[in-house]
Amino acid sequence: MFTDTIESTKIHRTPKVSVKEIGIGDIASKNTLEEMKYYINNGLTQLIVRQTVHNILRNISERSQYDEIKVIFKWVQDHCRYTNDPKGLECITAPEVMLEEISKTGLALEDCDSFTILLATLLKFAGYPVRLKAVGFYKGKQLSHVYLQVKLGDEWMSADAIKKDKSLGWESNNIKRVMYLEV
Repeated sequence: MFTDTIESTKIHRTPKVSVKEIGIGDIASKNTLEEMKYYINNGLTQLIVRQTVHNILRNISERSQYDEIKVIFKWVQDHCRYTNDPKGLECITAPEVMLEEISKTGLALEDCDSFTILLATLLKFAGYPVRLKAVGFYKGKQLSHVYLQVKLGDEWMSADAIKKDKSLGWESNNIKRVMYLEV
């Protein structure tokens, strides 16, 4: 499965799902964040992303930025279920693949990086700046979780959609290491 994008006169084919061995250390984490950024920005060109954002925001008051962010966040929480990647592998799924799965079955099953890619793509399409935040819960250990932050006014607000019982803005208080990448 591939998505075609046109850049000047060249056509680039983007795989819709990436499966790689999990790397070790901060270089591997940075490479994963860069790949996620690529999927997010490529997702902005997909018609299904546009249609989904418009459907989600259809009944929200104009210029109600917090409400727009909140309803997109809640939509992702309601339509995604966390599942682990295969042991030793890092799987990244394009947002349009997740949206197609949601349109067919009502639910996408993915891990934190694909959840984050989908949420970031939808929020960015709606006009909000986003950044990726990879975190580790033990000093000196591998970064083990990723979510995003969305900029509202002058503040970055955390948006970790895999925690169904947590609301927009929630963030673990056990974070020991952090790596950011603006998208």
